[in-house]
Amino acid sequence: MADIHLAYEKQQWDVVIRESQKLLASSSVEKERRQEAYLLLGSTFRRTGKMQEAIKTLEQGIKDYPNQPALYHNLGNCLKAQKPEDKWPIIHNYLKAQELGFRKASLAVSLARTYQDLSLSGLAYKTIFSWLKNKPSQEVTPVDAITLLMELAGVVLEEADSERVGTWCIENLGELAKNSREGQASLAVYKAKIGDTEEAKEWFEKAKDSLIKEEESSLIGINSPKNSANSEQSLINSGWNLACSLLKKGDMQGWNYYEYGLQTPASGLQRWQRSLQKPYDTSELEIWDGDHLNNRRLLIIGEQAIGDTMMFLQLIPELQKESENLVLLLPERLVSIYKRTYPNINIYSDENLDLLKSNEDLDLQIPCGSIPSLRLEKWLRGEWEQVKLKTSVQKTNKLRKKYKDGLADDQPLIGISWSGGGKASRKRAKSLTVDQFKEVFKFFPKARFISLQYGKAEHTVNNWRDAGFDTIYDESINALKDMDSWLSQVDACDAVISVANTTIHGAGSIKKPTFCLQSRNSDWRWIDGLNHSYWYETVSTGWQSRDGNWLEAIKKSRDWLDLQETKKLDKSSILKSILQRTKFC
Repeated sequence: MADIHLAYEKQQWDVVIRESQKLLASSSVEKERRQEAYLLLGSTFRRTGKMQEAIKTLEQGIKDYPNQPALYHNLGNCLKAQKPEDKWPIIHNYLKAQELGFRKASLAVSLARTYQDLSLSGLAYKTIFSWLKNKPSQEVTPVDAITLLMELAGVVLEEADSERVGTWCIENLGELAKNSREGQASLAVYKAKIGDTEEAKEWFEKAKDSLIKEEESSLIGINSPKNSANSEQSLINSGWNLACSLLKKGDMQGWNYYEYGLQTPASGLQRWQRSLQKPYDTSELEIWDGDHLNNRRLLIIGEQAIGDTMMFLQLIPELQKESENLVLLLPERLVSIYKRTYPNINIYSDENLDLLKSNEDLDLQIPCGSIPSLRLEKWLRGEWEQVKLKTSVQKTNKLRKKYKDGLADDQPLIGISWSGGGKASRKRAKSLTVDQFKEVFKFFPKARFISLQYGKAEHTVNNWRDAGFDTIYDESINALKDMDSWLSQVDACDAVISVANTTIHGAGSIKKPTFCLQSRNSDWRWIDGLNHSYWYETVSTGWQSRDGNWLEAIKKSRDWLDLQETKKLDKSSILKSILQRTKFC
């Protein structure tokens, strides 16, 4: 075995493969040497890109030695490297390795990362926390274990607990770790989460410099190109997390890092945090860099997330000051709405790229989510001009007449939505339960409530009605199939009360008085503690309490609606409060 180990250290892969296979073919070799041979042979196949041979070797090793934990660990790593949709076979092998007594940090980190890929952040946190708590005292804690704990604490724990864990992590990182790319990137995200945004950006710049040094080492053969690629992706992921954390704190330089979302993986059907159609390669059509448009023909590309597209397109009036030649490429559901609102802009569906290419002679292109880094400050410091999206007057009036039937003039129609979208963990974080949302009805005894909720809401709304609440579910409206009609339904209401979801963007974009019941774990679209959206002049917020109670936010919605009836919208004072909570440089 010594000769095989030496060949492995010298990366003499042909020798390792030949000698290991020869050893495994012999029936007289003792158990311990055969187990080592399986591990070295599997690792060699993996390192030389022969993944199927590596998996086959390790599976045979497990068949011969089912109680050897390192074989399961290595098999899990091979399966993980293939990036399969089904992660559970990976988890099965990692858990089996743990069950058999494998206690290495690399296993805990790999298992936690796999849970994280499945959006099981709680299990990921528990995995890495348990390892750190129970690790042998003589074992050195690796940087990636501490940085992962810091990252997960910001997702799973309440803010105060997250800060305590983050402080412990920083104290235990050590100077060596702080000089590593992983440590620097994790510190950047952590500092942003606790509000130290300037220090956060400094740490991220250090992480970028460290990556450059790693890439230089790769070029001269010190690091493998594969490790360099993994390092780059890790930094990209951290850049996206930093963007989100900065924006939540009102640091608008977060938009400069928002571009990382185009390359940051997301779980579920949407593969990337920012996903969009790409009709032109950058070699075909230049990306707009923010210089004055001077009437050039700019293609603005919508994002896959409908609400985000509506939000970013609030900046159209600012761009129209520089060019009369804007072209929009939008998700099909939005096309009719924006054509009605902007008749002088050429608008295409992202389901018909050929029509766009045959009709347009373009100068520049830009994803709409990239516009804030270029023009948001100018928009906010200027007139904060917002164009109200136009709904179908005929549809809106017809729906309003139907919903108002039997109501007195002083009985308002309030549109409601109680469940957020996105992956399961985010959905739970920003939604109210059916019972929690009942409290809204109790504060508005004269109102009739119209469900604007996406998806299957009929059963819930009917149960509320059977319980004595004046609620309506309109089966003729389906936002997923006909967003134009859904927006007319929103417009038929006098006001909207909703959790943070697409309903907020729809209502805000038609300047409907809107109150957002905002989760304590809000996302990057909202500035912590600011009681108004900086995207929509008519959208106010009430925040869930730190203990998870929604009652105070719901009470605030009642006071808010009373003000809508007695006080005119003071756009200038709202904008002033926004600018006091935002920072651009």
